[in-house]
Amino acid sequence: MQNSDEFIWHYKIDYKPTEEALYDDPIVEMIRTEIQNLLQIVVLTKDGTRVQINGFKFHKALVTGKEDVEYKIWG
Repeated sequence: MQNSDEFIWHYKIDYKPTEEALYDDPIVEMIRTEIQNLLQIVVLTKDGTRVQINGFKFHKALVTGKEDVEYKIWG
């Protein structure tokens, strides 16, 4: 491979806070709204069966520093 940049995928995060924010933490809000946006175009599945989610947690509290905190996607 001559050009190592040819497989890099860039995804623009165009996050703008709204009045509908559920959390004060801007990182949590950015992730929450990105999940909402993704769920408008994809269906999550497990072993071929659709799963419906209503929240998320960060792996090992990498971002928030809080252990095992669940954040709701919708109010």
